[in-house]
Amino acid sequence: MIFFNNTGILNSHKPDESNPSHLRCVRCLNPFRWLEVNNDGQVTPCCNTWFKGHLGSIRDQSLEEIWNGPPFRALRKAMYEGGEWEKFCNKETCPQIINDIWVPIDQISPETHDLLPITQPLLDHIRAGKTEMSIGPVQIGLSCDPRCNLRCIMCFATHNPNRDGTLIRKALHGMESFLPGVKRIKMLGDGEVFAIPETRDFLLSFDSKSYPETSFLIHTNGILLTPGMWKKLSHLKIDTLVISIDAATKETYEKIRIGGKWEILMQNMEFLLARYREGLIREFLISMTVMKANHREIRAFAEMGKRLGVTLAFFSPIYGDWAREQIFDRRDIPCLKRISEQLRHPIMKESFIDTSAMSMWRDFTPSLADYKIIARCALRGIKNRLSF
Repeated sequence: MIFFNNTGILNSHKPDESNPSHLRCVRCLNPFRWLEVNNDGQVTPCCNTWFKGHLGSIRDQSLEEIWNGPPFRALRKAMYEGGEWEKFCNKETCPQIINDIWVPIDQISPETHDLLPITQPLLDHIRAGKTEMSIGPVQIGLSCDPRCNLRCIMCFATHNPNRDGTLIRKALHGMESFLPGVKRIKMLGDGEVFAIPETRDFLLSFDSKSYPETSFLIHTNGILLTPGMWKKLSHLKIDTLVISIDAATKETYEKIRIGGKWEILMQNMEFLLARYREGLIREFLISMTVMKANHREIRAFAEMGKRLGVTLAFFSPIYGDWAREQIFDRRDIPCLKRISEQLRHPIMKESFIDTSAMSMWRDFTPSLADYKIIARCALRGIKNRLSF
């Protein structure tokens, strides 16, 4: 998921520490405000694909212990100017780094436009140079249950054995102590929030009167978010709705998202977009994970987003070794050339499009290094076949 500020308030270049008048900056705000529970209970300060490793696991620690534990404090120290953030951040996948964004901490305020909450206590801690937080996270993400109503061809969740609900129950329980200060709860990313009994019941029974400042970022495939389900969620404050679609046509969609029905998705989308236009959803996002099966539909997906009137349509490359679908790590040159051509189309420059995670492929021209990667992949494939 791509959530970072590109409004121009943030610096788009590394601060000049030799200049006495330069603005004080941090590399990223997220380690001071975001706690994400991922596969196997591992905790990160942001999307797990943007981060190297993890900072602890709810299998053997509480969320409170992890939040101010030594790994989290070391990470926060690394975010300050001169810190060794490279040890923690994945520069190949994090849009904050790809776009070289730094945060001028003396210029921002809780009113600064950002896709994650900013609070005054949070800013006070950062301006004081603290690494131990006396406040909890303002955003908590729960992505630690693989159960789903679909079987997507590029999803690790289908191979995840943790299907008894133990981790999501522990995460939901661990989140309770933070709730008074949580501004947004993100659910889910792996697995389908409305197919998992524990997360569905949590949403349906959430006490919005006790926590009026808590909103939700709901990441769903959209199939189970019917008008009837929406009615049951009317007590919630929906900040952001993200629907993973990964296609612009029925044929491609049903090839990738096995078990999904294009007509049902479009009916639900039409209903939800009407709620968005009424102001009941602050931001409406659609996403495409680009792979071999759908790479010809990048432009069509952007055009669909414009036609639907979404807040944002965003694109990210497929991650992981998915054999035929992995066209980036394996350097499938014909596919990459088609991707590059589409990314340069004028529609991709419009404000509702986010291709920041794809920026390295916008002007792709194969080099000797790419052909060496292709050769290594081919050799590895031969060795694997000979080993059987």
